[in-house]
Amino acid sequence: MCLEPRISPGTTLLTESRPGKYRPGVPPLQVLCAVVAMAVGLGLCGALVYRNGRGLGDWLAVLRGVDLRWAGIALAGMAVNLVLAAQKWRRVEACLAGNAPRFRYAVGVTAIGWGLGQFLPVPIAAAVVRGFANRVASRSARHGAIASAWEQLFDLAAAVLLAGPAIAAMLHGSTSGVFAGWVVAILVGEIGAVWIPRLLGHWTRIEATLSSPSLCRFLWRVSLVRTAILMAVTVVIGQAMGAEIPHYLIAEAVPPVIVAGVLSFVPAGIGVNEVSFVGLLGMAGVAASIATGFALVNRVLQLAIALLLALGGVVIVGLAARSRNDP
Repeated sequence: MCLEPRISPGTTLLTESRPGKYRPGVPPLQVLCAVVAMAVGLGLCGALVYRNGRGLGDWLAVLRGVDLRWAGIALAGMAVNLVLAAQKWRRVEACLAGNAPRFRYAVGVTAIGWGLGQFLPVPIAAAVVRGFANRVASRSARHGAIASAWEQLFDLAAAVLLAGPAIAAMLHGSTSGVFAGWVVAILVGEIGAVWIPRLLGHWTRIEATLSSPSLCRFLWRVSLVRTAILMAVTVVIGQAMGAEIPHYLIAEAVPPVIVAGVLSFVPAGIGVNEVSFVGLLGMAGVAASIATGFALVNRVLQLAIALLLALGGVVIVGLAARSRNDP
């Protein structure tokens, strides 16, 4: 933990706070790109539905058949993931600003960012919401956005490292091989979490506090846990809808799907995630109709969970705003 965070007095591209200079927001061009990307993603989902051959009534029947007990477990898992994401952001903020935002405030703001991330690319949505919320709360908007981007890089790193062994296992049908590959990936991550930020610190103008070994290890390990939770939640969603897909295949597909969704820059990976699920599960021998049904129901439930948590975030932030204590 950054017990004594320091802010470099020199000009720093990543962290210099300039009151009145930084305006958190989404440029119109990025909004336009997000709208186009959303249209493409919805088009991909529409193509999957058309190819599957099911009518609207069939899909509604599938959704009505979802076991709410398992759906509740998925909601609880995503709530835990939300709290972990908020803690990561608080930790980076503490290093940049010298003090962390209050826990309740961080959880609420992160939840709202998740909700907006269903309509804008997730990294942009999170950074915009956190930066804007910090500005309203008389904290540094720049620090809020930078801390958001930095902590999410470790989420992407965890997914990238786990994706390689997962794809190899699905191609060759080696369940034991994926665990060996993941062990190697985790060890690589443990080393890379310390040395890569250090190298970035030498080669770029990144703020020194961001490359702190203790901070980077914390972010990497929590990101790894968050990825594992998301894998478990996706398996639970498959159980909730009674998908005829082996649980280990669903879990293996999650890391590469995360990577595809993030790199596509499509809001919430809509369409891209579904096509990736169908392709990956198809490689492992799952029928396209079964994989498509799972992918689309997973999208609907994940969307519902994200919006429900975002609504809770609005309530939390509203209560915090009414409190006399600053976040």
